[in-house]
Amino acid sequence: MEKHHRVESKNGFYFKKGREALGRERQIRHNFSRERWKRGRLAAAFLSFLPFVRMVSLCNTVAFNLADAKSDIDFFIITKKNKIWTSRFLVTGLVSLLGLRRHGQKIANRVCLSFYLTDDNLNLERIALKNKKDGQTEDPYLAFWCSRVSPIYGAGAAFHFFRANAWVKKFLPRTIFFRLVPRCRATDNFLKRFLKKIFEAFLGFQFLEKYLRRLQRGKMSRNTQSAAKEENTKVVISDEMLKFHEKDLRFFYQDYMHKMGNKIFCSLH
Repeated sequence: MEKHHRVESKNGFYFKKGREALGRERQIRHNFSRERWKRGRLAAAFLSFLPFVRMVSLCNTVAFNLADAKSDIDFFIITKKNKIWTSRFLVTGLVSLLGLRRHGQKIANRVCLSFYLTDDNLNLERIALKNKKDGQTEDPYLAFWCSRVSPIYGAGAAFHFFRANAWVKKFLPRTIFFRLVPRCRATDNFLKRFLKKIFEAFLGFQFLEKYLRRLQRGKMSRNTQSAAKEENTKVVISDEMLKFHEKDLRFFYQDYMHKMGNKIFCSLH
């Protein structure tokens, strides 16, 4: 395509002929994303010590390398089964103590804790949007989102997550799932694993999980503006998944695909 002058390149970015501004925009967003990768890795290094936390990964704009000056740092966290409420309580508390948590008007470069999943329910196709005609999965954004999940800690859980979500290859047959590399990941070692086992034994009582579930669900129920009351999967609150995406782009891209046709989506990939 470059040989026939259909595309051009500069500084490692390709763009359509005459659209050099897009390359500059990508470079700017790439630099913002790099800053957030570093901060996300720092936060993940602390979270990796917490009991029941099996994977910490980046997602959304930072994982796509499309962050801008106002972007936060979205985390996707996998926890041990039956411990999602305890994990969320500990994660939220630690990120808040570190002064890294997004809240109120403090958004840019702050950690957003909006998605938790237990390690026994890793297949996200169950929340995928469906085609109203035949009930088949029709969720291009979720497929792309899963393919771009970027683990910082928890190689084992990451492997199982990607294997459980191999369905995305129906949409993106050439996708290559993210692999942890040394410069991007939070290190793991014997001391960390030993401390986690001690903490998990100390906090492993099921009555604590039930108490923290009741405490957090009570607070959530007082949020009258939440999309949790809608009949969709923007917000999911259960013992296997905690998903708080009030502005869920999946519906937009599903409608866009219908309007523009499936051929456009396929041609992009």
